[in-house]
Amino acid sequence: MYHCPYCHNDYLLALDPCPGCGERQVKRQKANRAKERRQSYDPIGRIDDQEFWMTLRWYDRCPCCGTSWGKEMIAKDHIIPLSKEGPNLAENLQPLCIPCNLWKSDYLIYFDRAFPGRACALPALLWPYLEGFSKVAKSSLSSSQAPLLSIDIEPHYPDTIPATLEEKTVILTLEAIQIQSMASAASPYPTDQTDLP
Repeated sequence: MYHCPYCHNDYLLALDPCPGCGERQVKRQKANRAKERRQSYDPIGRIDDQEFWMTLRWYDRCPCCGTSWGKEMIAKDHIIPLSKEGPNLAENLQPLCIPCNLWKSDYLIYFDRAFPGRACALPALLWPYLEGFSKVAKSSLSSSQAPLLSIDIEPHYPDTIPATLEEKTVILTLEAIQIQSMASAASPYPTDQTDLP
């Protein structure tokens, strides 16, 4: 009978490593790989759990499918995906349940908190990161001379594909940027220090 001095298990044969030590080694390797993966998403630790849970207080359910949080696990979803050069900031996070996070994949979709499954305009803090997505949407927005918010049929989860909701998010954001620029142009107050007398 062989007694392993490391894992303190008894075996018939002396194996190197013993099955108990080998299993611990595999678990340690998996944990190290998971830690490396997490660090690649958040290399300098800018998003901690406290910031995410502070964001979560604005969501009483999954903004994609409307399922309450008691039934599903919660995933940190990047609104503008990291793979598409989105910022790794708390402002770029929205909570989704695991199935909805898998469905959304790496599309830019910002879900409306009030109406689950519907896309809405990005927050103003994320507007500078929209450049890569806005090329196609700007052409479709300028080609249609329709009034703002002119989409008649509102696409929503699960009756549509993620690409449609991504296009809707980008179009609504560009319309919000256009409204903001028109409002600032019409403002009688100076917006720049050079305008001051």
